[in-house]
Amino acid sequence: MHKGNTFSYDFLKYFSFLILLIMSVTIISVIVIEYAFYNNELRLIDSTYSGIEYYLEKSTVNESVLQDTLSFLHERKAKADMKFKKELIVGSCFLAGLFIAAVLLLRGFSKKIHSESIRLKTKIEQSTYSMTQMSVKDLYFKDHREIAEKANSMISAHIKALTQLRESEERFELVFNAANDGIWDLDLKNNRAFFSKTYRQMLGYEDNEIIPNELDWKERIHPLDLPDVLQALNDHYTGKTTCYISEHRVKSKDGTYVWVLDRGKAVFDERGTPIRIVGSHTDISDWKIREEELRKCATTDSLTNAYNRLYGLNFLARQMQMSINNGEKLTICYIDVNDLKKINDTYGHGEGDELIINIINILRSSIRSSDIISRLGGDEFIVIFPKTDLITAYEIRKRIHVNLQKYNFISQKTYKISFSMGFIEYDHQKHISPENLISEADKEMYKDKFTYKTIL
Repeated sequence: MHKGNTFSYDFLKYFSFLILLIMSVTIISVIVIEYAFYNNELRLIDSTYSGIEYYLEKSTVNESVLQDTLSFLHERKAKADMKFKKELIVGSCFLAGLFIAAVLLLRGFSKKIHSESIRLKTKIEQSTYSMTQMSVKDLYFKDHREIAEKANSMISAHIKALTQLRESEERFELVFNAANDGIWDLDLKNNRAFFSKTYRQMLGYEDNEIIPNELDWKERIHPLDLPDVLQALNDHYTGKTTCYISEHRVKSKDGTYVWVLDRGKAVFDERGTPIRIVGSHTDISDWKIREEELRKCATTDSLTNAYNRLYGLNFLARQMQMSINNGEKLTICYIDVNDLKKINDTYGHGEGDELIINIINILRSSIRSSDIISRLGGDEFIVIFPKTDLITAYEIRKRIHVNLQKYNFISQKTYKISFSMGFIEYDHQKHISPENLISEADKEMYKDKFTYKTIL
C-alpha cells in the first residue's frame, strides 16, 4: 500500500512539472511570436510613414489626404503597441502565475522531501542504533558463541578421547586377561607402582587388596633369582638389550613362590636415564613343572630318582674341568650291588628293584648335599664328591657302612643288603677322560668285591 501511494505521488509530481514546463514554453513562444509580428508591423508602419513623409516633400498631392494617412498609421501603431502591451502583460501574468505555481509546487516538494529526509534520517538513526546494538550484541554473543563452540568442540574431543581411551583400556585388559598376564607399571621418577587385577590374582590377592610393600618389589623375588633379575634390568637400562626378560620366582600371599616370565620395556628421558618401565608377568608355574618333569626324565633314573648315566658323566666332566682350572680336589666312588642276580632269581625282579631303591636311600642318608649319585645302569652306581680328597671320602664311606648295618639290623628281609665300593681321587695333572676315571674306580671296586667274597 505504501509503495502504491509513493508511486502515485511521484507520478503527479513529475506530471505537474511537465504541464508547467509545457505551459511556460507555450506562453514564451506566443510572446516571442507576437513580438515578431509586432516588430514586423512596426517596421511596416515605419517604412510606410517614411515613404509618406518623403512623398509629401516631393509631391504636389493634397496634403490633407496624406495627413489622414499618417494619422491612420499613428493610430494603427498605437493599437499595435497597445495590443502587444496587453499580450505582454497577459503573458507576464501567465508566466508569473506559472512561476508562483512552480514555486508553490517546489515548496510542497521541498517540504515533502524535507519530511521524507527527516523520516529517513530518523529511520537511519534508528536503524544505525539498532544495528549498533545488534552489532554489539552479535559481537558479544558471537564471542561467547565462538567460545561455547570451542568449548563444546574441546569437550566433544575430550569425550571422544576418553571413550577411545576406555575402549583401548578395555581391549588392552581383555587381551591380557585372555592371556592370563598381569600388568605392572613402575614409575621410577616418582616412586609409584601399579599392578593390574590379574597380577594381584596371580599372587593370591583380591582385586582391591593392597599388596604389602608393593614398591619393594625386590623383596618378593626369590633370593636365588634376584641377582639374575637385577642383571637383566641393568642390561636393559644400559642399552645392552632392547627389552627386559627374566624367568624367576615371586613370593605370593601365602608365602609360596610362583614362577613368572617377566617382560618389560623402559622409557628414558633426554639424558638416557630410565624414568619408567612397564611390563607383564606370565604365570609359567605349569611350564616349569613340565620342564622339571622333562628335565627329570632326561637327567634322572626312573626307578631310583637318582641321576642317570648321561647326567652323571656330564657332571663328572664339569667337575674334572673345574679341578683342572682351580686345582680343586675331586673324588668318586664306584658301587656295585652284591648278589643282585641271586635275589632276582630267588625273590623276583620286583624284589631286586626294591633292593636297588633301598641302597639309593642308604647312600642319600650318608652323603652330603653337594654330592650326587648317578646310576650307570643295572646294579652299578657312582657317587661324585666335589672338592673332596680321598681321606674325606673315606670318612663318608664309614657313614655309609654304619647306615647299611642299621638298615640290615632293622630290616625284616630274609637276606642282607651288600654292595662293593671303589674310591679314586682325580689327579688333575693327568688329563684323562671321565670314562677312564670311572674305570679306575671300577678297579678299586673289584678289590673291595674280592674282599667281600673272600669273607663269605
